[in-house]
Amino acid sequence: MAPSENDTVRTNNIVIRIPAATSSSSAPVASTAHPATQPSTKKAQIMRPSNSKTARNLYAIDYMREHPKATTTEFAAAFKELDDVSLKKYQATSRACKQELMEAEATV
Repeated sequence: MAPSENDTVRTNNIVIRIPAATSSSSAPVASTAHPATQPSTKKAQIMRPSNSKTARNLYAIDYMREHPKATTTEFAAAFKELDDVSLKKYQATSRACKQELMEAEATV
């Protein structure tokens, strides 16, 4: 049964009033900007590389040596702008590190 204008619902001692349906042509709806276009209220976070051996993390380790106060946003922009030669270098280093880890685990 559809709720009428005066319907209320009681759940766990909470009363919820169900508003009456409104015509779609009555009041204009305020438009809201996409959340990505609104300025963030969060404080920028300093980038903190992990122990991961991915190309991105290996670059983060090097980048943070030169830019110790860089935020995650600044790092993301720098990584995105990384030239192909440098990216391939970090990818090769990543593969080599992962290979070393696999070989070390195999000998244990």
